[in-house]
Amino acid sequence: MKRKLILIFIIVFSLALFGCSFYQKPDDTKIIVSSDYYTLNYDEQVHLPILIDDIALRYEAEDNKVVKIEGNVVTGIKKGSTIIYGYNEKNELIKEYVIKVNDNLTSITIDGPSYLTIGSEATFTATTQPLDLNQEVYWESSDPDILSINDYGIAMGKAEGLVTVTALSKNYSDYIATYLVLVTKKTSTDGGINNEETKGEITIDTSSLNTLFSPLIDNTISFTVGVNNYKKVLGQDVLSAIGTGIIYKRQVVLKTGLIVEEDENIDFENVKSYKYYVVTNKHIVVDGDSFTIYNSEINYEVKANLIQYDSKIDLAVLSFESGVYFNTAKWADSSSLKRGEFCIAVGHPFGYEYNNSATIGIISHHERYITDDTDGDGQSDWDAQYIQHDAAINEGNSGGPLINLKGEVIGVNTLKLSSELVENMGFSIPSNTALELINFLEEGKVPQRPLLGIEAIEVKTIIVSESLLYDYPVPEGITYGIYVVTVSSGGVASAAGMRPGDILLSINGVELFYTYMLRAELGKIIIGSGETVELVVLRNNERVTLNARF
Repeated sequence: MKRKLILIFIIVFSLALFGCSFYQKPDDTKIIVSSDYYTLNYDEQVHLPILIDDIALRYEAEDNKVVKIEGNVVTGIKKGSTIIYGYNEKNELIKEYVIKVNDNLTSITIDGPSYLTIGSEATFTATTQPLDLNQEVYWESSDPDILSINDYGIAMGKAEGLVTVTALSKNYSDYIATYLVLVTKKTSTDGGINNEETKGEITIDTSSLNTLFSPLIDNTISFTVGVNNYKKVLGQDVLSAIGTGIIYKRQVVLKTGLIVEEDENIDFENVKSYKYYVVTNKHIVVDGDSFTIYNSEINYEVKANLIQYDSKIDLAVLSFESGVYFNTAKWADSSSLKRGEFCIAVGHPFGYEYNNSATIGIISHHERYITDDTDGDGQSDWDAQYIQHDAAINEGNSGGPLINLKGEVIGVNTLKLSSELVENMGFSIPSNTALELINFLEEGKVPQRPLLGIEAIEVKTIIVSESLLYDYPVPEGITYGIYVVTVSSGGVASAAGMRPGDILLSINGVELFYTYMLRAELGKIIIGSGETVELVVLRNNERVTLNARF
């Protein structure tokens, strides 16, 4: 993996991110503040101003499925975000708000046994919070041949193996829960094996795990490919780097040359070939002169086109055309990941001699932020979000899939910490981040991140260092914030009136303890939108409010 990760205590950076929409907090609204953004919980209300500068307003929501509006009262009804528009009597837009609805109070929990013996039954129950929601769910087993489950949550153990039981809300499709169940034989006290209830111990026949892991890995290999980077040397193509890629999309190329989406109405007599899209890591393809996609299972190599790679996050998208039919990946929602969940990494560590290697581990942490130097100038300029896991990955695994026990891609493997003191600390780009970027890269676009235009150090880093405190004095009692070291001339922060020595305490009401929290808030801003962000800084022991315009 051709990257060097340097962990340092002083984080000097130019802050940037692309994102969704920005919103300005209404002066007299009652909004619950979460750890990193303004939000409404399910069934929580916010009261928008009836008058602004003596102008009466009426409100409309861009998405009525997220919130309900009655007069000036907005109620959160579903997880998501939406823009609230405030119009005057002439139907002129006067005010905009973005309201985010969080379902952290809404969840499904599954209750039932963690193991069953073959031939035994058990009842699983699902509880949806809050309890006034519809409690009906759909039940599903990842492998009905091992464990079947009916509409009432009654399960039957059929064969040895490990399965995932899923409960999906019938009324709220965003709410889903999973539960691992092991089906085994029962060992009797005299050493014999039977299915009768005895006081014997539960044993795991390791061969039974093949019924789960082997099919998952085989399926993943079907959409996992090698990515070869060639450079011109004295007129010859020389292999420069080998990585792994994920086929995520397939289109149909007709004999007329027209490229269409695949559906049931296609007459396959008119099909010439297929066009595929592959996501991999940026560091695999950067500086390459030509590229190929390689399938080691059938020893097949085909030329590929690099469409685009991102400037900050380690992702790139390629395409290739082939008459061979390849499977495509299914993606999971990485925001629902939890520590301790199983994961499997597939890729080509150290090249094709060890092609399609699979390793298993758990999610060590679903949301890690690591500072990186993305432009090679020696200064950290980006806080990237990763999934931390302990499934072994090595050079060549880069760009390969990290999957869950449903065979869905939860992340794109990209790096690991390498040291004599570190073992099995791998990191993957979350699937949600990858999918969002793919939409840009596939069109040849690089997402534009807004720049605040400062170099800064976390206060938490300064106050534990005597030498840093001498250079960057922090007032007594201040334990959080971002100490501004320099302000770029002509930048957004400079225009807002920010000065070196200011301590940036909050943005949009979110108190800042770490740089990634500031990056996350900047990520909600559309560059060039003209939106204004409220920044609170500590200057000469006084809080000063600045307005930064993007």
